[in-house]
Amino acid sequence: MTKFTRRNFLIQGASALAAPAIVNSSVFASSGELNLYTWQGYYDKAFIQGFTRKTGIKVNHTTFGSNDEVFAKLKSNGGSGYDLAMPTLGTLNKYYEAGLTQSIDEKRINFDDIIESVYDSTLDQDGTHNGKLQWIPAVWGSEGMTVDTSVVMKKEVGFEDLFSGEWGKRITARPKSLLISAMRLHNPDLAKRYQDKAFMDKSFAEATKYIISKKEYISNFWTNGTESSNAFKEGNAVIGQTWDGVGITLSKEDSKYQYRCPSEGAYMWIDGFVIPKGAKNTDQSYTWLNYINEGRAGGMMAESSGYNSASATGADFLSAESKKIFNKVYSKKDLEKLWIWPADPSWFNEMRQNYVNQYKVS
Repeated sequence: MTKFTRRNFLIQGASALAAPAIVNSSVFASSGELNLYTWQGYYDKAFIQGFTRKTGIKVNHTTFGSNDEVFAKLKSNGGSGYDLAMPTLGTLNKYYEAGLTQSIDEKRINFDDIIESVYDSTLDQDGTHNGKLQWIPAVWGSEGMTVDTSVVMKKEVGFEDLFSGEWGKRITARPKSLLISAMRLHNPDLAKRYQDKAFMDKSFAEATKYIISKKEYISNFWTNGTESSNAFKEGNAVIGQTWDGVGITLSKEDSKYQYRCPSEGAYMWIDGFVIPKGAKNTDQSYTWLNYINEGRAGGMMAESSGYNSASATGADFLSAESKKIFNKVYSKKDLEKLWIWPADPSWFNEMRQNYVNQYKVS
């Protein structure tokens, strides 16, 4: 496997040429179909068509816009209906508790194609269950801030800009992330809170009170990438928390929009695939899992989406423009300050949602 430390990979923003791996031929399927459930905006029509041309596998592609949505769908179906689904690392424990996934056969995965530091996060957090691999990384990115530079002319922005009132009621944010950002603004060390339910409850209460006092500046909340983008294009937002792919795509459409990592450090997330318990086309699932992290495929996804591939050689296939954007968005300082979302404790989601509901209805 290509050797990187997690931090060194991110700082270099580079890819390495991995030696070809010897993978059992049973990894690859050359016909049949695949029922695929992914995040919106990652795999466009051209990507799916390219996979079908290479493999002969027909793809039935459905998308979702939030982790709540994908979990609810799989849970309601008892883990059936899809051959692959794409939850975010850190949200997986509830899938195991509900018995919704099956173990991945490591002999059928070409790990040499995956950035080692990104794969390490799988092992560090909740990508395994009872000692067995359950999840394969595919896409990584960050949640930072998009600004309309024709209005917001500051060179550096931070979470305090979401609450300052300097731009009036022209702020957009994802509710659950805004709660964490308010907490980080006043209590930067979050790791202890994820380990202490009572401490987190107290911190959420303080952050909620603060948001309510500043809510007059928030024009709208978003729950998916489309809503986030439209807050700027169709709404009146001039600054807000967004995913990097949203901000980068907006900047390609209109240069006045720029994605920036906040001074406190952007959130880092990694999305990947599980094989649901009721998957019927597992040979096709493994073919997809290996295809997406091949260099050319990884580069194609990143080029079209604005997000980053877990492919060790995907960056080699990016355009000069995309490489330039990456280096502009992620300075060495920004990469050093990326904050990886911790795995959610069993009590976390319900508690967070209760406080989100409080300030949304206030």
